[in-house]
Amino acid sequence: RLASQRNDPHHDYPMQYGAILGSIMARSHVSFLNKIPCVVACSESLRNTNLTNGLTTHCIRNGIALSDGQRIPSEMEKHAMRIKLGIESNAKVFIWCGPFIPRKMPTFLVSAFDKLGSSQNVVLCMIGAGPLLSKCKRIVSNNSSIVFPGFINNVDDYLIAGDVFISSSSAEGLPNSVLEALSWGLPPILSDISPHREILSLSEGAGALYTGGDFNSLIKLLLSFNPTREHSNAARSIVVNELSATR
Repeated sequence: RLASQRNDPHHDYPMQYGAILGSIMARSHVSFLNKIPCVVACSESLRNTNLTNGLTTHCIRNGIALSDGQRIPSEMEKHAMRIKLGIESNAKVFIWCGPFIPRKMPTFLVSAFDKLGSSQNVVLCMIGAGPLLSKCKRIVSNNSSIVFPGFINNVDDYLIAGDVFISSSSAEGLPNSVLEALSWGLPPILSDISPHREILSLSEGAGALYTGGDFNSLIKLLLSFNPTREHSNAARSIVVNELSATR
């Protein structure tokens, strides 16, 4: 008997279901996992967290299947995709993708970008749906540089059009959304949590970290981070060399 494990129940469930019910669910989940002979965590970070919860696990990192068409897009391809999607061609474009739930901290992110204002020539595309989507839209109702494409099937088009992928999560296993962005050579700006550090440790210079929940830390990085071809090469190498499905 074997089980895969892709999250930390003690962090995720109280945030998702409330302190009392979430804590009961987390204890139950870990108790069940302890009865299974082989539990495989999706990251080294999660395996280390499990040890503090009294759970011994193995680790096989998350990976993604690389298609023949996935590569670092040329500037011409990026420009053409922005025209197709209706995105400002000369802006610095940030892509966020995921469910609009507390653990992903979307309201923090849109609030930070809203403070930047339109004068910085940046665009934030928040892809996905969920219970916090309406609140995010209310926060930035007068800011046209933050767009919400919704739950879509052409996420790759936005990854091709983007300059930087951004994750504001307070916890992760080993996020597939980040890995998909890396497969297109999209450098990431990530909240400083253990799984994000684990990803960036696999290739020096692929992206940058900011202090989670800290507006000043994030805004400073948004203004100073200038993605280059070297960033893109380093980002894609993480998936190609370490986190592909084949690997």
